[in-house]
Amino acid sequence: MNINRRWAFVLLNIFLGSILLLFAGCGITTPKSAGSPGISGNSGGGSGSGGGGGGTVSGGQYVYIGDSDNLQIDGFKVNSDGTLSAVPGSPFQMSGRGDPFQTAGNTLAVVGQFLFADATAVSSGIAGFKIDPATGSLTSVNTGPSKGGPWFRLAGNSQQNALYTSGSVCASISGGISCSNSIAGWTVNSDGSLKMVSTITSQGNQVVGGAIAVDHQSRFLYSWYRGLVYVFGLNQDGSIGSQVSGSPFKIGTPYQFTSPNDPNACFGDFEQPVLAADPAGGRFLYASCDANAQVDEIVVSDSGQLTLIGTVPSPGPGTELSSLTISNDGALLFGTEEEANSVVSFKIDRSTGQLMPGAPVPSGTRPNQAASDFSNHFLYATNGSSNLSKNNNHPGSNNVSEYAFTSAGAMTPLPDSPKTVGSRPKSVIAVKF
Repeated sequence: MNINRRWAFVLLNIFLGSILLLFAGCGITTPKSAGSPGISGNSGGGSGSGGGGGGTVSGGQYVYIGDSDNLQIDGFKVNSDGTLSAVPGSPFQMSGRGDPFQTAGNTLAVVGQFLFADATAVSSGIAGFKIDPATGSLTSVNTGPSKGGPWFRLAGNSQQNALYTSGSVCASISGGISCSNSIAGWTVNSDGSLKMVSTITSQGNQVVGGAIAVDHQSRFLYSWYRGLVYVFGLNQDGSIGSQVSGSPFKIGTPYQFTSPNDPNACFGDFEQPVLAADPAGGRFLYASCDANAQVDEIVVSDSGQLTLIGTVPSPGPGTELSSLTISNDGALLFGTEEEANSVVSFKIDRSTGQLMPGAPVPSGTRPNQAASDFSNHFLYATNGSSNLSKNNNHPGSNNVSEYAFTSAGAMTPLPDSPKTVGSRPKSVIAVKF
């Protein structure tokens, strides 16, 4: 399919990956060792020293925000009361170029001591930074030659020193480009550069390349695409293996968008962080952007089979949750309601995985994503915008809502909330060293 490059990217975002290639590949290398900080947020993965409640926040905990319009990362230190202070040198620029349909900075992931961001307009396709554990400052690293994106979702796996990306593999052809929905696995080298070790490409009517999440026990990679969840086994070196028996699993009913001006939060659902994997045992998985405005409750078997055990309506009538994230102790699920301008919590029954919704609390305009800290006391939600164009009809308030929350999920704004950040903040991730 020959199309202009810019409109190729637009179609990939809006029309949900309609061009496919009929091949798949998988490779294996041995990753180098790296540190494993605790990680939380919407990167879909991460493991390490997170979780546990009680007490105030200790030092060495940071929150990073991806500003889509400015091609930058805002870095903050988490203070003992949960408020945020800018780390030295913030904001940190991603090299690249502007674009009316820019998606860079929509998603962040941490692997060891490195922070990665999708960077569609950057020549490499993935921007990388090294985190200073003592200060939280970022230093740009060279991730290597072009990564063949655009990649719309990233997920980190510090246990196996691997990064996973979801989006498209594109190649230049006469008069334009040809792209195929894909997911890929990367080894993170000691200098932050990336080496592709796995590629899974859509085949026939099996379309991978949507929202992704990593099992926190490093057993599985989940890929959500329009009501189907694909489950891939992970090899010991972090490369992506074959699908588990029964995959893909039908979960929910896909939302049907009507036009680029559709205000529904699930308009670009395949780019949204609509999967959340259980960090405290790996037994549960949750999905949103269901046409019935609900959260899907899923149990994961030891061999990766998924069973839908129930659904819970979104607290805001008729509104979809555009993102999901779980507290690091596995006790609470949080979601953002873009159309209702609110954030909501669900208490997780740790024996069954079922959810009990709490009362929504106000946020800024068009909340996109959220991340909890590692004391399991504080939550941070970005208020960016909907859809993809800078000139969309549903702009956000360009700030971050900060909350203190209880073990029951009750949320109250922090004294300095909301905190102003750059233009169109989207992704947020918390890291603890």
